Amino acid sequence: MAAAGKHARAARPAQQDAGSGLGEPQPKPVRPGAGEPQPKPLRPGAPTRNDALVMATLEAAAEPLSAYAILDRLREQGLRGPAQVYRALDRLRAAGRVHRLESLNAFVACRHEHDHEAGVTVFVICDDCGHTEEVCEPALGRELSRLARRARFEPRESTVELRGRCQGCGAGPHG
Repeated sequence: MAAAGKHARAARPAQQDAGSGLGEPQPKPVRPGAGEPQPKPLRPGAPTRNDALVMATLEAAAEPLSAYAILDRLREQGLRGPAQVYRALDRLRAAGRVHRLESLNAFVACRHEHDHEAGVTVFVICDDCGHTEEVCEPALGRELSRLARRARFEPRESTVELRGRCQGCGAGPHG
């Protein structure tokens, strides 16, 4: 049994190290597009090229976009897979520049100057035409904070989505 092991080792060609000759492992070559590293920001916290592309796409969109819809719009700019879009969306969400609409599984650019830490984000979404609008109501944020304290709960984030019909689709002046 021991002899078979020796023959098996002897049958393998010896690996040559192109580096120092000391048997140090050499980095594996990276195939183009496979496992491609995420572009690094110029400074910590700075947006990457992908962040800027995703943000510009959301700002130009007339409606909320799914991650795959964003990817489809950015393939010509070099984005190859959904992971690149999701990483950019995660960073943009953490920076308060993008919101996720849970009921639509889609994303929108933040269009308001407000403190995301202090309040709640409210979206009105028309079920007929898809019009989505971000509205701010500080009193609602305070009331939700009061309810959370009473329940001995510390919310991580608060987003309220109101679904219905916009005035353009037939909602009366009082909704």
